[in-house]
Amino acid sequence: MMRQSFLEADKAYEAQLHDYALSDSVKAIILYGIIFALFYGLGRIEAVKGRYYGVPVCGAIILVMFFLHRHHLSRIGATRHRLKQSLIAGSALGVLFLSAGVIIRSLQSHGPLLPFPEILHDVFYYFVIVGLFEEIVMRGFIQPRLFPLLKREWLVTLLAGILFALWHLPFPMALRGMSLQEYWPVFRSGMLSLILYHYLHTWLYRRYGNIFGPALLHGMIDLGFHSLLG
Repeated sequence: MMRQSFLEADKAYEAQLHDYALSDSVKAIILYGIIFALFYGLGRIEAVKGRYYGVPVCGAIILVMFFLHRHHLSRIGATRHRLKQSLIAGSALGVLFLSAGVIIRSLQSHGPLLPFPEILHDVFYYFVIVGLFEEIVMRGFIQPRLFPLLKREWLVTLLAGILFALWHLPFPMALRGMSLQEYWPVFRSGMLSLILYHYLHTWLYRRYGNIFGPALLHGMIDLGFHSLLG
C-alpha cells in the first residue's frame, strides 16, 4: 500500500466534494449569513445587558447540526473514518501550539495558573463551544459545499479562509459598540493569522476526512493562547 503524500486529500473527502450541488452552496451561504448576524446579535446583547449567551447558542447549533445529519454524519465530518489518525495528528500539532501559547503568555505576563475549576470550564469552552462548533459549521458544512460554486478546491479554500477570518469580526465589533470603519484597523492586524490557522485546519481535515482532529487542534490552540494562565 502506498503511503499518502503530505498534501494528498482523503479519497472519501474528495468524493464528497463532487457529490454536492449548487443548492448545497446556497445552503452554505445562507447558514454563514445567519451565523454572522447571530454573532453580531450576541455581541450587542452582551454590550447592552452584560450577558453572554454564546455557550447555549453555539451548543444548540452543534446539537442541531448533529440531529439534521444524524443519518449522514460524514457530511459534516463527524465520522469514525480515520478517526485515530486525525486525533493523533491534531493532538501532535496541538501540543506544539499549546506549548507555544503558554510560553509566550508566561513571558509576557508571568501570571500563575488559573484555578482548576476555571481551567475545566475553559477546556469545555474552547474545545466544544469554540473548536467543535467552528470546525463542524465552517469546515465540516460550509466550506465543502462551496465546491460546486467555485469548481476549484484552492479557490474554495481561499474563500473559506476569508469567510473564516471575517467570522471573527461581528461579535467583538458589536461588543465594543464600534462601526466597521472604526473596528477594521484593529481586526485587520489579526486577520492573516486567522487565515493561516484556517489553512492548517483545512489541511488536517482534507487529509483524513475527519473533523474531530481539527476540532481538537482548534481547542488546543485557543486554550494555549487565551487560557490556563491568569
